[in-house]
Amino acid sequence: MNILSYNTAHDGAFAYLEDGRLVVSIEAEKHSHYRHSPLSVPDVFSVLGELNEVPDVLCRGGWWPSDTHLSEQQALAGYHGVRNSDIVVGQTRLLGKTVEYFSSSHERSHLLCAFGMSNLPRGTPCYALLWEGVIGSFYKIDSELSLTKLADVMPEPGHRYALLYGLADPTFDKSVAEFSRFSDAGKLMALASFSTRSKPLDEEEKIIAFLMQDCLHLKPNECEVLRHCRHYNVGLDDPEFRNFAGIVSNRIFDRFYQFAKSNMKRGMPLLITGGCGLNCDWNTKWRRPISFPRYSCRLLPTIQARRSARRLTRSSILPATLRWIGMFTLVLSS
Repeated sequence: MNILSYNTAHDGAFAYLEDGRLVVSIEAEKHSHYRHSPLSVPDVFSVLGELNEVPDVLCRGGWWPSDTHLSEQQALAGYHGVRNSDIVVGQTRLLGKTVEYFSSSHERSHLLCAFGMSNLPRGTPCYALLWEGVIGSFYKIDSELSLTKLADVMPEPGHRYALLYGLADPTFDKSVAEFSRFSDAGKLMALASFSTRSKPLDEEEKIIAFLMQDCLHLKPNECEVLRHCRHYNVGLDDPEFRNFAGIVSNRIFDRFYQFAKSNMKRGMPLLITGGCGLNCDWNTKWRRPISFPRYSCRLLPTIQARRSARRLTRSSILPATLRWIGMFTLVLSS
């Protein structure tokens, strides 16, 4: 069976498989294009030029309905959803032939991709953590690859983490932005690595409470209530802000760690997926003794991910075997 799959929007890409073997992968941001680029018309012709025959199945990754043309919304799975009813199946026309059509939600695709790129044998029950800009949840994957959401531990963990960087950056106009900048999370991770203080000040506790408040979306313009705080627009070279970045990083991680410690059965593997899987400090902390016998972290194939992997291999904290599965999956096992 030949399958052509694609995601048009953020981090746009094509992948073509022949009988389970990856033949072609085209990513919009490759060849010095902008990060997070959507697919372009030249990308479409590039992948068509690689096909030897019309695919049997056309697959499309789910995305936000509001970012999709009205005529396409019925045929597109959304951003959220892990039930079988959230899958869209049917038929469509491609190059003069009727082919099968499949669309899976962004959330579900993250989880099954993490399992598929891990070294777990098929049929192995496991847990999964999906944390990224919007979703911050734990799941259970059973032997039939059915997904069950255990809890939404924190909405928008990646966004809230990155928003702290924007809070201190005087060049970020918080009054008009709807979301944090994509590039800020990695920059904050670098600043947090310089943190030498673990106890927050009283004023910093208020900022932490603001960032971790229970709401579906925290808008940057709401940071206005923190205008009186010393870290507001303080600049990114301030040593005390760097200390605070490490404290916030630890607090966000601990919210997820405490849930896992209290609610998840010991002895089952843990898969980690989503953009927050690039945080090498958080990945290292999962080595704490919850007794996950193995965990797999699906990383994005970027220079930043490869640098994170090298940092982990050099870490004396990590008594583990590290190896790459293809370009995408970092697997650590005791």
